[in-house]
Amino acid sequence: MGSGIEYMDPSKEGILPRAIMHIFQRCGSYEQEAELKGIALPKCVVSCQFIEVNIKQKFLVSFY
Repeated sequence: MGSGIEYMDPSKEGILPRAIMHIFQRCGSYEQEAELKGIALPKCVVSCQFIEVNIKQKFLVSFY
């Protein structure tokens, strides 16, 4: 589905875990760059919402 819960192998993670990891790594790199340049630390604010929709089709079969 993309959440990666069904896999323990990091190379098979879903899109959401990879995207979230990328976002936080990027925020960390911004902080490191600011610290090296001696400027005020940037503020990273992350907000996320997730909804999973499962569509299961049920077939009604009638025998007469």
